[in-house]
Amino acid sequence: MKIKLFGKKTDSIFDAFSFWHIFMWFLITRHILKKIRFPIALISMLAIGLSLELLENELEDVKNRTIRKYYKKKEHWANRYIGDIFSNTLGFFIAYKYDSDY
Repeated sequence: MKIKLFGKKTDSIFDAFSFWHIFMWFLITRHILKKIRFPIALISMLAIGLSLELLENELEDVKNRTIRKYYKKKEHWANRYIGDIFSNTLGFFIAYKYDSDY
């Protein structure tokens, strides 16, 4: 299957939730991570973001009916580990650039 740059989560690197990742990490960085030193904040963001993606990956395989309704189709690995992490990082850097105090 050929992977697209932007489209659905099942066949592309970026999807509509990529914007949510940018916005979410912009807010998290602005209100929490900017209070700590930059290198630690960056490592924390990457560790938390990757951990959440790994959890999401595990939840897609759960047999629980309620959870299965939410995760109808499996997210493409490139969307999960490249697109989502890149979007998180973009939101993080925008928040650092937005406020010149840091």
